[in-house]
Amino acid sequence: SFRRYLYDGEIHADDLPKALLHSGIEDIRPELIAVVLVKVAEYNTLDEEEFLHFMCQYEEEQREDALTHFQKFAVNGQVSMESMSELLAALELTPRRRVITQICGSREVSEERGEAMTGLDFPQFLKVVEMLRQRFCFLQEELEQFRSVFQVFDRDNSGGMSLAELSSALAWLGFPISGSLCSLHQQHDLDSKGVLTEVEFLRCLRSLYEEEAQTIKQYLNLLQNGRCRRGSELEQLLHTLGYTTTVDILVDALQAHNLCKGYVRNSQLLGMAFSEVGFTLGLNELRELTCSIRTRDGFSDEEMEEMRKAFSMQSKSEAEISTPAIQKALRWLGHMYSFEMVQHLVTELDIDGDCMLDFTLFVKLIRKCRDRDRQEVANAFFALDPLDSGFLDQDQQMQALESLGLAEMNIPEMAEGIRLQQFLKIVQHIKFDPVRVQKLRENDFFEEHEVLELHRHFGRFDTDGSGELQEQELVMLIEALFPRHANLREFRPYFSDLLAFADVNRNGCLDFKEFVRFIRKIRDLQDEFQFEVYKETLEELGFSNKEAADLHTFFLETAGLGTLTFGEVKDMIAGSFNLSEKESQKVLIFCRCAVESCGDELAGEINFLSFLHVMRQVLDAGWASG
Repeated sequence: SFRRYLYDGEIHADDLPKALLHSGIEDIRPELIAVVLVKVAEYNTLDEEEFLHFMCQYEEEQREDALTHFQKFAVNGQVSMESMSELLAALELTPRRRVITQICGSREVSEERGEAMTGLDFPQFLKVVEMLRQRFCFLQEELEQFRSVFQVFDRDNSGGMSLAELSSALAWLGFPISGSLCSLHQQHDLDSKGVLTEVEFLRCLRSLYEEEAQTIKQYLNLLQNGRCRRGSELEQLLHTLGYTTTVDILVDALQAHNLCKGYVRNSQLLGMAFSEVGFTLGLNELRELTCSIRTRDGFSDEEMEEMRKAFSMQSKSEAEISTPAIQKALRWLGHMYSFEMVQHLVTELDIDGDCMLDFTLFVKLIRKCRDRDRQEVANAFFALDPLDSGFLDQDQQMQALESLGLAEMNIPEMAEGIRLQQFLKIVQHIKFDPVRVQKLRENDFFEEHEVLELHRHFGRFDTDGSGELQEQELVMLIEALFPRHANLREFRPYFSDLLAFADVNRNGCLDFKEFVRFIRKIRDLQDEFQFEVYKETLEELGFSNKEAADLHTFFLETAGLGTLTFGEVKDMIAGSFNLSEKESQKVLIFCRCAVESCGDELAGEINFLSFLHVMRQVLDAGWASG
């Protein structure tokens, strides 16, 4: 630590806080530093011997300061659990009550306490302080979670978290960030290298917890008796802290901590608005409440239960599910994403690169879907509000719904002028209307316009008008809808199995509902096949999951959810890597080779798998480094 901040053979007093942190000392208090500095040095600079003396004296001063405050609260040589929060605050430690209880009940502390002891003696108190600093004032399970999150966003195992990665990690953890993330990142980046170590990331989170506690405390000081007693007061506090939540989520979070006994979901229907509900919440209760809100990822208990059900239907008692199963679970919940988009979202969250997610990550995925949907809706809203009035009239609302592909759905009555938040709620209601979701499930997750198209195909090949497709009629229909697969020899056994799967009444024919079931199964098998090809392609080309995710983002910027022409790929790559005309023309050769390698029937067009082959050749040519 001394050499890290050495300048002209000495370390300046201003650098002592950083030097202490680098030495693993988390208790950094300017007043203690000033007291010790006077004892060990005549000036504001220290040579190596003085610095080592300072470090020893600082630890001794910490102990003496702790003893002084301990004695103020001790009775018969012990401090009670009730006085712990106030005593720790004197040492500038502000853990939640649950954290104190967990540490005091831990083996390290409890083994030193006799059965007759109701409080803590000084050595035990010092052990509690030590453990609080080691855990950064978090619960043990929170500490483990935060370390795991650091690993998620340190995919290259560099041991560092950039500003962009910090932003993503905090959003992942549910923190509402209203201030400057840049200053937050710089404040905890001791080496000024632009990245945070795991310890620096934990310090960053601790400071956010402390800042939130301070804001809550200041708000409570404005209220009668320093307590939050009405739903309206609680809503105002959460708004001040930057949380956006629904009443259902708020009620679930309150009831999880037994803080809201007098309110149930249908209380609003009985004339009791949440703003009128009474309770008594102090600093500790409110801190636990905000923790609970963050861990919910913006979902109510009812929504979480639906997600668990969707996950369990696909997991078959396993802890994780694969990308094809994730798409099915999303469909069951009403999220109608293409397989390519689901694959892209999974890749962004997948930690170990096996294209599998556990339930926790599945919930994060759905939150990403919700955030993506909200951004898409916001873009549609602002596109029709060029004057930035903040409102859309009824005609503009319909145009926005049409751009989102929702104009043909069951649309509620709309007001003359609505703001963005109101429009977001309307779209949410339309897309996840229980009637619509149930209809999707009944139609094997085909939208209404897709069902109509399937009905048209069905009627075209039901030549005898029987309302059923005989096997030969079905063969002709499959040749028309899936020409590539129908003529593959290896597809024939699958065809028989698919027919048996769809033929529910076992009469050797398919009625329309069975036909829809049959087509869904084929689509699912196509996705599963594409999934296996994708994994094999990454292994063959040597791309990591993170690299594939970055390349997919690059691809989507131009292609959206479709494909690219050879010319579009050439222009995109040439523009990004500043290629010469000769190199640009060579990209076209790479495109032709990629299509041939992938056996893609869309001649002249590049899908994402083909694009990966192109990028492999671009990278091997060394153009990216130039």
